[in-house]
Amino acid sequence: MVAINSSPFHYLLKANDDTYIVVPHEEGENYGIGHIYIGKLNETLKALPVTNVRRFRDGGTTYVETAEGTLFIPSPYKGGEPTWMNATVSDILAEAEYYTLAHGMATSQLTRT
Repeated sequence: MVAINSSPFHYLLKANDDTYIVVPHEEGENYGIGHIYIGKLNETLKALPVTNVRRFRDGGTTYVETAEGTLFIPSPYKGGEPTWMNATVSDILAEAEYYTLAHGMATSQLTRT
């Protein structure tokens, strides 16, 4: 597996059921957001290709759209909670230095380092 440094995460979120939602920085269109990876820590993550990204000029409100649902990230200046498919998730990007996203042969895995 080839490790991707954890620092280029756009978003690192955690749902109440310990499912992680990982949005790494990737080169290309859509503000460098090409995939959302979803799954449990130390398990194979499901890669969801991003179909569209809408970012507003209010300081960062962002909608990341996939075929399975939309990730909503509110502007830090407006408050509110991020959501995935209308369920609130916790933003743990402040802890990102403790996580590594690794890609291998058709698999992706998030590990706590």
